[in-house]
Amino acid sequence: MTSSSQSSSVVSLQSSTTTPYLRFAQLEKDTDLNERKIYFNNELEQLLAFWLNEKKKNDIFGSFRTANLHTDYLGEVDVISDAEHIKKLLKVPFNKQSQISMIVHRAGRTILIDEFDVHSHLLRLEKNEWTWFRDFFLDTILRNITVKHFYKKNKSRHKLISKDRFVKFLCQSIETQDDNNLPKYQRPDSASSEPVSPTPQSTIAASLLQNINDLVKNSTDSNKNNGDNNSSTNDDNLNIESDNQQADSTNETTSNKALHRHVLWTFENIKMLIGSDLPIFGDDQHPAVSLRLRDMQKPINVLTGIDYWLDNLMCNVPELAMCCHLDGIVQSYELIKTEDIPYLEGSNFPPSVIRDLATNLLSFLKSNATKEGHTYWLFKGPEDDIVKLYDLTSLCQTDRDDNPYTLPVALLLYKMA
Repeated sequence: MTSSSQSSSVVSLQSSTTTPYLRFAQLEKDTDLNERKIYFNNELEQLLAFWLNEKKKNDIFGSFRTANLHTDYLGEVDVISDAEHIKKLLKVPFNKQSQISMIVHRAGRTILIDEFDVHSHLLRLEKNEWTWFRDFFLDTILRNITVKHFYKKNKSRHKLISKDRFVKFLCQSIETQDDNNLPKYQRPDSASSEPVSPTPQSTIAASLLQNINDLVKNSTDSNKNNGDNNSSTNDDNLNIESDNQQADSTNETTSNKALHRHVLWTFENIKMLIGSDLPIFGDDQHPAVSLRLRDMQKPINVLTGIDYWLDNLMCNVPELAMCCHLDGIVQSYELIKTEDIPYLEGSNFPPSVIRDLATNLLSFLKSNATKEGHTYWLFKGPEDDIVKLYDLTSLCQTDRDDNPYTLPVALLLYKMA
């Protein structure tokens, strides 16, 4: 049990999806996260697969997959969702420009929440799916909001470099038990005659990491060719389909589920079954820590602090190891207890506010998403002051049977009967 600043949090990992902790190796000072070679082993592959797959979160059926794996909890827990969605909702009061777009369903007393990407499903007009929802969206929502406000996920060169750097940081933070057993492209001591052939999974990991590097390079070349005035446009138009397609081609058990665990999390009186991809490290002195990479040239803001705090609470991780760097050069580590995260300089926030928000949000959803079998849309535009819930089943035309949730919802309700 973890308690933090009057906030009660109880966690249990589901045995079928419990992931072993990764052995933690602290990096030496002046380690260069930009240049240092990465030697792949099985855990490195898992980390790369986790990082690249969990960031393309546009999985509109994630809660249904979780519910079908744990049908005993249907009607018993209050919420089934992904950790990223819960964190996003609980950070709304601290980020007035935040945008919320999530699909909500009800099964008994359980609320299922999935992210819904407006850009992917409604604003790409060449697609024929979601026509029933798109008509409602165009007629009702876009009357008050400009299309440009529905921003895409940040794919800027800076974000890609940060992502690449963090992948390398995580990979190098794994303690290697025996260098001679690693399937490498190049051994530290190149005295061996021939390079070891990489395993198929190592090849996948290397290819995925290379995709990030290629995107960064393409962005840089594009900026040089078109000038700084067009840099924002170039960033928005980066082609990221290659790593999505590559990730989709990996075996599901080694990519989407690489570090995925289902956690039964009780926050105050709210019971939630959530999916989390947080990589958890540990050593003899610190059995469980989460690792974060901090740019010392930038302060930690409140959104980052809430993100770190909730991740640790959800997975019952008592400590956070912060690796501080300057332009990718490791400077030092700072070990922070989970209960102290809300009081970090620059990211102060009252845990009681998060607790009250979670309680109020659940009450709002249960009071308004009352009809089983209906599809609801939880929405907040970037300039809105409040979050709204629309009953799409009642508001949209139902003569066109193209709601992809109809069958999954019916199957869940059947299993509960």
